[in-house]
Amino acid sequence: MLNRYDAATNTAQKLTDITGGLDAALVVIEDCIFAIGGYQQDRGYTNVDKFDARKRQWSECASIAGWRSKHTAVAVAVGEQTVICVCSGSRDGGNSQLDSCLLYSTREDKWYNLPNLKKAGQSAAAVALPDGRVFVIGGEDGIQRQSTLCFESISSVEICHLREPSDWQGPLKSSNVFWRDAAAMLGPRKEHAAVVFRGCIFIAGGSNGGGQYLSTVDVFSLPDNNRPLGQWSHLANWDMARPTAALVVWQNNLFSFIEIFTLPDNQRPLGQWTHLDNWDTARPSAALVVCQDRLFSFVDFAALAEGPSYLQDLSAGGDRICSFVPGGVTEAEVPRHV
Repeated sequence: MLNRYDAATNTAQKLTDITGGLDAALVVIEDCIFAIGGYQQDRGYTNVDKFDARKRQWSECASIAGWRSKHTAVAVAVGEQTVICVCSGSRDGGNSQLDSCLLYSTREDKWYNLPNLKKAGQSAAAVALPDGRVFVIGGEDGIQRQSTLCFESISSVEICHLREPSDWQGPLKSSNVFWRDAAAMLGPRKEHAAVVFRGCIFIAGGSNGGGQYLSTVDVFSLPDNNRPLGQWSHLANWDMARPTAALVVWQNNLFSFIEIFTLPDNQRPLGQWTHLDNWDTARPSAALVVCQDRLFSFVDFAALAEGPSYLQDLSAGGDRICSFVPGGVTEAEVPRHV
């Protein structure tokens, strides 16, 4: 279900149920939430569903060309319009990793091909900067060893720059021209979260592909004249590893689940994470999105029990979430939905 919390009246209201593919990618543009691709009961899902938060209704957009799961998607501002870039992923139950990239024009309700990534993979993270640069970070690739398909997490980071419609409407450039390498992460990582905050890219959680879930949190300083590939730095670890993670910027703060981050200072050069109250329900997989200045979570219970995926306004969830505040820390206490 999808709930919306009204801060003025301190009440929450159910808006609608959500249907669509599990493991879908979520993107927010203005007042709309897009759910892209995924799968249902081992069947690929090519639908793109859009929820209009103002009209409180779902509608179907142009279907994605070929189903994919474990993909990543991000909204990118290009001039006066915002497009959606979908990268990597897998098909055939995870047996085929993808290097293909697609772009969705919300103005035209149409999909375009982008040049392929230089490296195929799935379970990556993607972020976009206000100037149109897109970063595809980490993930994992399948490697055939004799008769067995093995997966290896990757640390590579690729960048493209979308400047104008001709970047996707004109002839495709070669991958080596369109995509450039940035500094690799400090270690391989998949199923992690990434977000742009205060001119840097933060990543957290996920796993290294060797069966080890990660508690590490790293920050990427963007490329400049002194660091043409950018630079990664390590922050304080979480107190426990996260197989999946979610990060989002909301009301000029950086939020995550369960823990709260204190910025580095003289006494804590790496910063410090403090554990907060747990959710009242286990979350095997979750994503955070912001729409109409509200914080929503998309929760996938497929790994926990039979039941639908749903969107929930965290403000109505009765849980505490983590807040990373420049110059200090706040603990976001959210009212309980009765």
